[in-house]
Amino acid sequence: MKHFKFNNLNIIYTEKDDNVKKLLKSLPVKHIILPKQTHSNNIKEYTCNLDNCDGIYTTEKNIALGIKTADCGAIVLTDYEKLTIIHAGWRGILSGIIENALDLFEDEIDFAFLAPFARSCCYEVKEDFIKNLRKEEFLYLKNKNSKIYFSMEDIIKDKLKNRVKTIYDTEKCTICNKNLFSYRKGDIKDRMLTIAWLED
Repeated sequence: MKHFKFNNLNIIYTEKDDNVKKLLKSLPVKHIILPKQTHSNNIKEYTCNLDNCDGIYTTEKNIALGIKTADCGAIVLTDYEKLTIIHAGWRGILSGIIENALDLFEDEIDFAFLAPFARSCCYEVKEDFIKNLRKEEFLYLKNKNSKIYFSMEDIIKDKLKNRVKTIYDTEKCTICNKNLFSYRKGDIKDRMLTIAWLED
């Protein structure tokens, strides 16, 4: 488990050797809210029906919002009054989930946190993936050793940089980090959990 604190914002992400049930019972929060993720671009307030939902937000304190991932990104955004967390895989990114999250805030956003996800060092893609990209998104493809890799970190940061004052990136890749779950490494059912909440 990694625990980060930025002002009144707490963020935790789990690792392979964590006892998640024990961890969740130990958290000093009222609720832990998880959406039913479908790789959509939908973001809802935590009190809503969270079916077909890949992002949650709240303006309440001590409400923990969570996302499960195993190569996709978990992104936390806050102005320290409102909080949102989104599940940002390539489908969600290309369909606008980051823009939808940014639009929840009227002004410049103070802080963004990028949990571990599949990075351009390891995220190899094929032609069936590339055909989903618009021409302007081709710049996020990297050629190495006759293979093509997708830079999710670059496209995420480019979408955030004009609206977010500070971007904190863990800079960890789920594929090449042995203690993180990765679908591409064969972790079909297991997921890492990223949780965020604002204190009073």
